[in-house]
This record gives sequence, C-alpha cells and structure tokens, in this order.
Amino acid sequence: MLIAYPPLWPVPVSPVSVLVPASPGYTGAHAANQRLADLQIIDLGAEEGPEHVAFRPGGTPLTRKS
Repeated sequence: MLIAYPPLWPVPVSPVSVLVPASPGYTGAHAANQRLADLQIIDLGAEEGPEHVAFRPGGTPLTRKS
C-alpha cells in the first residue's frame, strides 16, 4: 500500500500547452565562421608543440617552450 500511494497522490498541476517560436540558430557571437578553414597544420614529427603562446601588439605570435 505504501508503494502505490505516492504515484497516486493528488497534486495541484494543470498542464498547459505553449507555442514556442522556432530557434534562430547560432547568431551573434556564436554564429558559424570560416576563420580557421585555411589553417595550416605544421607536422612536428616526434617533437611537442609550444607550451606558451603570446601575441605582440602587431599580432605576431611568440612562442616559448619550457
């Protein structure tokens, strides 16, 4: 009796249907872009990549391997 009682407990819930507008998709800061489409991958062989990357004021990347 104790097991059957909780699912049959009367609760004050009145379901209502809501019309939700269609999603606009990814927009603004989350919009798809192709900035990395022409990325050139450099084969490092058995070596590992840089551990630190910083950018100069002109945008030139600087790397340092510790």
